Amino acid sequence: MSVLDAFDPREDPGAALVLADRALEDGDDRLAAAALDRAYGLDPRNERTERLRAEVLSRLEVREHGLVWRYVPAGTFLMGSRDGDPDERPVHPVRVDGFWLMDTPMTWADENRLRGFEPPPNGGPSPEPEGWSQFQEGNHYKIRGYYCADGEDRRWEPGAYGRKPLVTAGWQDAEATARAISGNGVWYGLPTEAEWERAARGGRIGCRFPWGDEEPAPGEMDFGRFGDFALADPRTTRPNGYGLYAMCGSVWEWTADLYDALAYTGAPPGTEAYERVIRGGSWADSAAACTVSFRSSLGSVPLGDDEWGDNMTPCVGYRLARYEGLPAHIEPTLVPPERR
Repeated sequence: MSVLDAFDPREDPGAALVLADRALEDGDDRLAAAALDRAYGLDPRNERTERLRAEVLSRLEVREHGLVWRYVPAGTFLMGSRDGDPDERPVHPVRVDGFWLMDTPMTWADENRLRGFEPPPNGGPSPEPEGWSQFQEGNHYKIRGYYCADGEDRRWEPGAYGRKPLVTAGWQDAEATARAISGNGVWYGLPTEAEWERAARGGRIGCRFPWGDEEPAPGEMDFGRFGDFALADPRTTRPNGYGLYAMCGSVWEWTADLYDALAYTGAPPGTEAYERVIRGGSWADSAAACTVSFRSSLGSVPLGDDEWGDNMTPCVGYRLARYEGLPAHIEPTLVPPERR
């Protein structure tokens, strides 16, 4: 894959297309996806490249655990923004391996199902996490129910908690869900910050949003609705080039990395990092915070053996990544030996 290791946004897509044709002849969809993705990024107006890329990515889609996982091809991409905040600069090339990502953020119904809890609106760890008061639990459920339910009256409707993103989620919730379903050589976990941005860009190079640099049109993403106190169904927004919904807007999403404002400069951090990176912006934010490169962070403290995060924020959720083989950032001891 030497053609895909280095990166110059001015390069001719011809070499990548030749590699893609060879990979398709050999039946190697993952290599073909990586090559077509590079060619698409260099020339997104080429209809043949766009069509072949979409076909290959559709073949690589995986359905497991009642969830849809979309493939994000391996390759080098340009991370950061020339016009963004200081912590988004400088733009720099990053190489990532191929992986899969949930096509929407995790829902409350799916998290409870995967972790063996009762269904919403009352399902959660049992017994309650150590240090978790009834007051906290009651408000935790109340916030989730309010933002995840459908209708102006916020009443539960069949399937409501299975459509809208889970909120008030801590990164511990995400890791506990990943641990519950990992095994047999397939691992799940939060994506790294670089993997998240690679996925959010959808194959586009240097753009502010998954579709380009144009400001979002109605229906393209769920944002700028602080006064509405409501979430939209992610599948009502336009998916990006990888078939991922609501990578920008909807809910902030946890990543696996600790926040470091100087990370892109290569300089040592000025202070010890203790907050996790969150990405994507939310339904309550302006478009400026919902770009593919905007960075923010949040802390969340573990509470007891069940690792139920203490985050009570109604605009933070998560989506998991899927890996065939153990990635460097996931701790294998979190999964029992008989399932690794």
